[in-house]
Amino acid sequence: MHTKNDLKNNVLKYILLLMPLYIYCNYKNGIILYEKNLINLFSIFKIEYLLLINLFLYVVCLIIFKKKIKIDMFFLSLFIIPIFMPYNINFLLYSLLILGLIMWYIKFSNSDFPVLPFLIFILGIICNDYLNPAEKNNLYAFNIFDLFFGRTSGALGSTNIFLGLIITILLTINNFYKISICLSSFVPYILLLIVFREYAYLFHGTNILSMLLLSPWLSYTPISKNIQIIYGLLVGIFTFFFTKYIHFYLGGILAILICQFLVYIVCIIKRKMI
Repeated sequence: MHTKNDLKNNVLKYILLLMPLYIYCNYKNGIILYEKNLINLFSIFKIEYLLLINLFLYVVCLIIFKKKIKIDMFFLSLFIIPIFMPYNINFLLYSLLILGLIMWYIKFSNSDFPVLPFLIFILGIICNDYLNPAEKNNLYAFNIFDLFFGRTSGALGSTNIFLGLIITILLTINNFYKISICLSSFVPYILLLIVFREYAYLFHGTNILSMLLLSPWLSYTPISKNIQIIYGLLVGIFTFFFTKYIHFYLGGILAILICQFLVYIVCIIKRKMI
């Protein structure tokens, strides 16, 4: 059980651990493209612009509704969301949906509805353009090393598997992570990609980081270890099939949304039975 101070400290540590993903995004989706004259200087910092929109709208809403800022899981989600956005995101649409998310949080702060994967999925479906200019023009030739370290297509900050694994290890050491969910989700995912010979899925950064960062989200996941394992297995299975048959970039997000929504429904049913 975490106290408020524990939660605040852990959230701040988590945010600090996310910063390498932001920096890598500046390199992959910024500096490299700028050097190839594919974008202008200001476009290097696209992911930071999204974060600034989140924080600005959050602070403005808190001032309007006379609320105090809380360093909680919702505050952390403001830093997570830009990482999973498409490269070609519509800033106006993004701002409107983030504003809606913040208003929802202010009114329903105790709700366990999985609004984080829901928002990421909706924005991904509407914008649905994950390729940066170099990827669209097929200017890259990747080897396995490149793929593992993030030189592949995907959401803005969620392609670097190496950084994702480092973040996971450090979160686990700090006891702020449901590692059983993460491990159990990878077992069926890896088995299925071997059975179906979809070996490229092993380097699908957005799927991997979705399972690493979103599937164990503390607010929307089971408490019981046994249920966590079942939940993780479902995430891994759904992620593979949704990626293969529904949406290449959003398969993992949709899998997590459905599994966390099932947890939400079960919690509601349990409350009514008490």
